[in-house]
Amino acid sequence: MANRICPLCGGNNTAKILWGMPAFTPELEDELNSGSVVLGGCCIIEPTPTHHCKDCEKDILYPFEEKLAKTEYFEFQIGGFFCGYSRIMVENDNGRYTAAYAPGFANPEDAMKTEISEEEFVKFITGIYRCCLWEWKDEYVDPGVLDGTQWTIRVRLNGQDEKEWYGSNDYPPLWKKFIKAVNTLPLPEIR
Repeated sequence: MANRICPLCGGNNTAKILWGMPAFTPELEDELNSGSVVLGGCCIIEPTPTHHCKDCEKDILYPFEEKLAKTEYFEFQIGGFFCGYSRIMVENDNGRYTAAYAPGFANPEDAMKTEISEEEFVKFITGIYRCCLWEWKDEYVDPGVLDGTQWTIRVRLNGQDEKEWYGSNDYPPLWKKFIKAVNTLPLPEIR
């Protein structure tokens, strides 16, 4: 099985974490020696990461099910000075699920809003969270580019303040997977 991509450094030198007191077998010895498995320890932390990145020495891939159940609002905005900012908004308003698209400057008549099912909402948010969104840095900025593309992501969980991520001409390691997840909605495609 291929190694997982680290959402922090983008490396793929990752290993599965085995938590608790292991039963040492010849198979486990082989996995430990090859580096495909690392021992997490007997004291299991909460939330419990599933992998360890050997490049940046960080534990990664935390569960997101609790956040998934509490998600009320997701917004993604991307664009730049010359074309404006396209925006995707997905909302759970007391069991009424909607997805909306607002284009940049080019075609304002393409704006749309549609109802989606609870299943579509959960599938969409799951796809977004599988990109390790909650493990991303708050900001990705390339100071060497003056204009270009800026993006913002906002998520609101029940009873909590919004969490925001921002980028300017720089992106997290799982960006392509994130864009693919955004484009699963029945809305115009974001590029």
